[in-house]
Amino acid sequence: MPIHCVERHVVGDDGIGYGYFKGTSACLSAMYAAGRHDELLALIAKSEYRHKSWHNRMWGAKALAAAGKPAEAIQYAEDSKGRNAHLTAIAAFCEGVLLDSGFADEAYSRYAVEATYATTNLATFNAIVKKYPLMPRETILRDLVASQKGNEGKWFAAAKDAGYFELAIEPANRSPSDPRTLIRAARDFAVERPEFALAAGMTALRGIANGWGYDITGVDVLDAYAAVMAAAGVAGVAETLPPTLVFVSSRAYTATRQRLVHLIVSTHVHPLRGTPATDHLPRRAETRSSSCCKRPHYRSQS
Repeated sequence: MPIHCVERHVVGDDGIGYGYFKGTSACLSAMYAAGRHDELLALIAKSEYRHKSWHNRMWGAKALAAAGKPAEAIQYAEDSKGRNAHLTAIAAFCEGVLLDSGFADEAYSRYAVEATYATTNLATFNAIVKKYPLMPRETILRDLVASQKGNEGKWFAAAKDAGYFELAIEPANRSPSDPRTLIRAARDFAVERPEFALAAGMTALRGIANGWGYDITGVDVLDAYAAVMAAAGVAGVAETLPPTLVFVSSRAYTATRQRLVHLIVSTHVHPLRGTPATDHLPRRAETRSSSCCKRPHYRSQS
């Protein structure tokens, strides 16, 4: 298709960039493949009367990169950022340009985290590790955890599956993490890694008491307690752990969860004492005084 025909469809007959043509991307990619880079950049510039679309501008960025101008290509891509821009795609392009130019350290520091997104946190971690084989794996994992302020606990499972057990506990204690995930980890590693399992189980109990998780029941508390005691037995601290369990279960911010965890844990720690004392736990406030419950007495009229 001649360039003037493409320009009429892309830019519009009025020349102010409001034309729509379903073959725009195909035409721009064909011009890029043909090496008509200057004409491609000029055509994209004419179509940007008000809005900059990355779907069109990515061909201009590719043209600059192919012309041996990586710095200009990255700046061109950065200028494409806007309200509806695909930031991940832009970051991925800039990262690729830097990697192709041999600037792996700069590519990692500027774009690695933003440009990589997968279905799970572990898959995201593995994707970055594959792109940067010389970068320490623990550094990558710590940078990913730090990139999600307030949601660090969601990286517990990824860190555990990657083999960084000590690092996995750090974000789980820093922000909410799924108690059931912590309980499964404590149960699975009770024999192989009792210290890690003990820390995961204690974090699960503390998280349940503080309101973490959804639809938590007494069964979850019992599972966490059983996992903690199993790991404590292997680690050789089963005799000194019960007072710590009672202390952790009594320090919470959610009254309902606090009573649930403390009642179950303290009952299992001291089974011969019967129902544990709960005077220090918050109780539901009385809605009416005892005087309101008295039936009124009416004097006989006879």
